Amino acid sequence: MHTLAAQFGVLGVNLATGLIIARELAPKGRGEQAAMTLWPAVLASLLSFGLPVALRYYAARDRARSSELLGVALIYAALLGFVATFAGIVFVPHWLSHYNVHVIRFTQWLMLLSPPFLVARILQSFLEARGDFRQSNFILYMPPAGTLVTLLALIGFHRLNPYTSSLAYVIPTVLLTVWRLIALRRFIRFRLPDFAEATRRLFTYGFGAYGINILNTFAAQIDQALVVKFLSPADLGAYTVALTIGRLPSTIAQALVVVLLPRATALEFDAALTLVARAARVNLVGTAVASTVLALVVPTALPFLYGHAFSISVGVAEILLLQVVISSTTSVLAQSFLATGRPVFLTILQALGLGTAVPFLLMLIPRFGLIGAALALLASTLVRLAFMMVSYPLFLKRPPPSLVLRTDDIRFVRESLRGGRRAPLPQEAEI
Repeated sequence: MHTLAAQFGVLGVNLATGLIIARELAPKGRGEQAAMTLWPAVLASLLSFGLPVALRYYAARDRARSSELLGVALIYAALLGFVATFAGIVFVPHWLSHYNVHVIRFTQWLMLLSPPFLVARILQSFLEARGDFRQSNFILYMPPAGTLVTLLALIGFHRLNPYTSSLAYVIPTVLLTVWRLIALRRFIRFRLPDFAEATRRLFTYGFGAYGINILNTFAAQIDQALVVKFLSPADLGAYTVALTIGRLPSTIAQALVVVLLPRATALEFDAALTLVARAARVNLVGTAVASTVLALVVPTALPFLYGHAFSISVGVAEILLLQVVISSTTSVLAQSFLATGRPVFLTILQALGLGTAVPFLLMLIPRFGLIGAALALLASTLVRLAFMMVSYPLFLKRPPPSLVLRTDDIRFVRESLRGGRRAPLPQEAEI
């Protein structure tokens, strides 16, 4: 619940920042800003080689050596971040070829911030593995809060434009990363005799999970990347607003997954699957209710809040609200493979899902524009859920979990809210 509260806090701040930029910059300026800030975080994630999830896994299972693992992970994160910087400087001009030269050059400069983005993910994974969700949520919450304050200051000084607003999004993350590195320095250990063993453990699991990391990044960003490529900056601005609204209910799944993976990792095989299945059912109901409420208010609220120039976003947002119910439940179920030490199987599963998304996007975006992008995501998400259900008997040798909420799920949630740590974890039950 603490994590969920933090996620909703981040959600509220992100809505405020998105609203400010949309109203001040209009669709074209919002699209340019989104295009510039997309690449540093995306390329850093693509070149992480699964280190954040590997650190979360081993630090949760072997707390005695978590500090050594953290030190080694930070070294590799810094190196890989610089690789992402170089790749972005080379790659960006080709992908943003139909944007003006100032947008391209500014994006290349922003690629210098890829190392702090990757280091921040390592620090957050370490805190989550140790169960320190309060500090982890602080890292999650402060960058958008800093962005909001910076944007308000820019408005006050009449200096808000696509370039300064892009800096407002990335600079707070850099400052917070430096601060948390200093605060966590007592946990960072590096011993040369342990370097090879820590490297082997991190990259053995990391490479297995790396495919998941790449595929998750592509799944989350490929639609925006192709909208950038095929449509105008104004279309990207409208799509970004629709995406912001459409992904609001995913906050529930994001909060669940943060706590779920380290908890499930510590359980026996069947108990871990039971806990993941229960979380998926609770998420499905909560996300469906939230999406339904939003779908009812979006046609009126979105043009009122963002301006009538963004009315085209309404239909796209409604499709994405349906899509997020399915995709968030699939993401929760995916923790079964990570918690039981089977990241490679999940990589195969995610690859099959993404393999359907890209053809849908390439076929539907040029033909139907923004609505085509939303429909492509919905179709590929349905395919991914079907693959997920089939993978349980194939890879886990267990029947697919039921997604119908049960009485004992409600009782478990009620006891958890009432008793906190005293709420029992499942030891053995039917999935």
